[in-house]
Amino acid sequence: MIESVSNDITFRNVEPVPARPTARNAFDNSVMHTSRRGNGEAEMNAVVAAALQQSLVRARLALETSRTTTALARLAQALEACSFQDEAVEVAREVFKEASLTSSGELLDPVAVRVALEVVLRAQDLDKTVEIATSLPVDAQTKLLVAAALSDAGNFEKAHELIDQVESEDKEPLLAFILLSERKDKDAIPILRSALRRRPADADSAHNLSVAFLRVGSERKALAAALRATRSAPGRQDISLRYLEMLVTSGHPDAVLTEIERLLEEGVKPVAQFAVLQARASLIDGDYNKAEKYLHVASGLASKAGDDATFAEVSSNLLRLRAVNGRIKRAAAMKQLTKLNDEYPTSSAVVSNIAQMSNRRADLAALRRAFVASKDYIDPERTAYIQYQIASLEGNNVRAAEEATKWLSLEPRNVYAASAAMIALGIGVEDWDAAAAVAQRTFVDERLDPTLLNNAAYVIAMSGHPLRAISMLQPYASSDPVLKATLGLAYLAAGDVHQGMRLYREADKCASTKGHDFRSLMTMHQALVVRQLGLDKSTDPLMLTALSLAPVQLPDDWSQRPEFLRLHAVAEKHGYPWPLSL
Repeated sequence: MIESVSNDITFRNVEPVPARPTARNAFDNSVMHTSRRGNGEAEMNAVVAAALQQSLVRARLALETSRTTTALARLAQALEACSFQDEAVEVAREVFKEASLTSSGELLDPVAVRVALEVVLRAQDLDKTVEIATSLPVDAQTKLLVAAALSDAGNFEKAHELIDQVESEDKEPLLAFILLSERKDKDAIPILRSALRRRPADADSAHNLSVAFLRVGSERKALAAALRATRSAPGRQDISLRYLEMLVTSGHPDAVLTEIERLLEEGVKPVAQFAVLQARASLIDGDYNKAEKYLHVASGLASKAGDDATFAEVSSNLLRLRAVNGRIKRAAAMKQLTKLNDEYPTSSAVVSNIAQMSNRRADLAALRRAFVASKDYIDPERTAYIQYQIASLEGNNVRAAEEATKWLSLEPRNVYAASAAMIALGIGVEDWDAAAAVAQRTFVDERLDPTLLNNAAYVIAMSGHPLRAISMLQPYASSDPVLKATLGLAYLAAGDVHQGMRLYREADKCASTKGHDFRSLMTMHQALVVRQLGLDKSTDPLMLTALSLAPVQLPDDWSQRPEFLRLHAVAEKHGYPWPLSL
């Protein structure tokens, strides 16, 4: 039995991005606090536009009065602010031409040169920026600024050349940023620690240290560094959201809700991402009603902000959650999701939700159509998941194993990708060694997830290590019929037929709440395992029949369901009778 996808898989888990310490745009990255003024947006925009025009007029007059590098730099800034970018760059280049040096070889007006360089840099003229930064004796901060831009452009060699010319402690945070951009995460960690010893309240360095720790697999240290970053810059949206995201993915839902409440109490304006994270935290807690309420809030906030990506993501999750809660019929939810896909074809979350809702072979046409319409916008991880889901619905075990393996390679920390790979490789194509290798890499804490525990024990037992599987399952199998049946499988693999069959029968008695379909599936798994282990040939047939589960009729819709199609393909490959029974 497998539930291969979590309630969280259709939300965007964005990879943490290092913060560039020398060129952070505080306006873009800050959480917007609730305004205490009553000015309307249109009125405020008009005031700002008028002020910018006045600044431009004054800058032109100043240049006419006295043509200096300071006046030129001021005019370049004013032109850029008024969106006259080409003219701004042209004026900035005049600053470089007229820049002069003192008798000691230093720039006479270093501030004007730096301002002009920033104008050219923002215009994406990186070659000219590097030329000036290397030909003129610009100050250390300007070199760091250009080095950061070179790093953003992927020219790490030139960035290191510039940063090596700087003799300043200020270069440590930027050097670490460049190393993180190169994915040299271990090299960045000691540099960031040194930077934080000098400046304990440096939010960028704390954030980047969190990114580095997360990439090398030190989750606890990453979380501690992220918390430090939020306390150093409590108004930074990028840092706050990154910390909250880490709390969600590391399984701390209560901390998520507490942290967001703290931010809101401090006057931070509610944004859709906060409500989404509250919904995800509620899903981890299993409180689907509260999650649904938070998603409604997120939908409204995203719509008001004109954030189509978040609106489509939230709306699709809301539809699926309402279907799970029984507030809307599955067919109606699928119809609305398909319509949402037509309206927002660039949203991979919508297609992922269609994939999750597609649990019958009859859903294949809608899923394929949505995938084809949106595949150019779907990231590789979700593409692999959706392709896995399509192959499973088709009953194509070989392709399902290929796609599940690809999905896991792209998301090695995703336990649901691991579960899918274990089942697809193990039960689907009977490559038990490969499936067990996935289990050994993934299974760290037996309490992490019951599905992961069940699937890991299943494939470990079938790969020739039944005693390890028994030790994994015994502490938890007494109250769960799924785990108890898999424990029975492990005993069969260990050669204890009587104990294995007894556990299967106990699981069957406990399965009344699971329904007829579960009992039918469990009976066929037992029959398949007995054949795969060769027990049908080494055990007295009459005794085997007496000890085994009684045959249970197949569900009427078995040919629509991937869990039965998977077994049918295996039985067909070996020529076993269908339905499987003993």
